[in-house]
Amino acid sequence: MGKAFSCRTASDAFDVENTFGVSSAETYRCQLKRTRSDTPWQMKLAIHREIEGFLITETKQSLAVKTWNDANPRSSIKAGHVILEINGFTDHANMKEQILQATSIDMCICSVLTVLQQVAYEVFEQQQSLYAAVDAIVQPVDVTDLAEGCSICHQDLDARVPRLKNCARPSRPPAAAD
Repeated sequence: MGKAFSCRTASDAFDVENTFGVSSAETYRCQLKRTRSDTPWQMKLAIHREIEGFLITETKQSLAVKTWNDANPRSSIKAGHVILEINGFTDHANMKEQILQATSIDMCICSVLTVLQQVAYEVFEQQQSLYAAVDAIVQPVDVTDLAEGCSICHQDLDARVPRLKNCARPSRPPAAAD
């Protein structure tokens, strides 16, 4: 089952320093519920075998998280926090199984990241910035009316391809004159 430790609840505080090197003030316990196991939690998590816990990268779409956060503003689940335990498990395989299968999850979450977790989160944020930058300059173009395919590689084109926004260059060079 992994490491056993205590995490503070809304009314109690326990010392987790000997297990994870964090104080109880930096951890909190929360419970999320869903009606069916095939309903997604709508949280995005980053997982790496060398990094302890599951790094929370996004919770915007999660109704379960919104419900918890509205009822528990001092123990809000946020991007940049790390899940240390799920339903008593601290190893990745069992934590993942709980996320996928359980209709109720009891989690211990830490608001302070280790150095490795912080680096992983910063890399994630940089990656998201790069995706946003690409999305800002690329737009999908409908090419279903082009019967000839790509003028560069001569392959058939799918219905939509990317093209730079505000680009004056035509999507295909004009046909050569005979």
